[in-house]
Amino acid sequence: MNPLDALAAATDHFDQVLAQVPDDAWDRVTPCPDWTVRDVADHVTGGNRWAVLLLDGADGREALATVRSGTFGPDRLADYRASVPAQQAAFAAPGALDREVEHVVGRISARQFLGMRLTDNVLHSWDLARGAGLDDTLPEPLVHELISQLEPMADMMAHSGMFGSGHHGAGEAQNSQERLLHLAGRRP
Repeated sequence: MNPLDALAAATDHFDQVLAQVPDDAWDRVTPCPDWTVRDVADHVTGGNRWAVLLLDGADGREALATVRSGTFGPDRLADYRASVPAQQAAFAAPGALDREVEHVVGRISARQFLGMRLTDNVLHSWDLARGAGLDDTLPEPLVHELISQLEPMADMMAHSGMFGSGHHGAGEAQNSQERLLHLAGRRP
């Protein structure tokens, strides 16, 4: 799958889930420890905004501080929708995917960063759906795309502390979505 097309599909899916969040669900807990539905929505929107800054040459830590000091309005869907075209345009700019960015983890390729944004939008759409009590089915093409990206990093992810316990002790996955969720330390 073309990386830009995959990102567009992931942001479309997140948008579809976010648009269905009931008014009474914003303070519900999600599978992300200590995060509410609102926190997940703000995290992904903030990540989209952050991507634009990084691809424009900003330092990861400074850009993160800028995004965190920014505001999120009362309409999380409007905030998210405003962040998506800017992120897509930043990744699609001529030569953007051939650059490196100053991520908080260090200097990485823009292609690798795009993979991180793809992962964030897809996995957090599942977290959002679970927390809000919505259908948590992920689009199969995106599931397969992420499995191909994440499987080579399974051990590193499991030991990073950022993905729960990763695939260790997850049990046998019943389908490709469960396989992806297990890789990402999530238990359906």
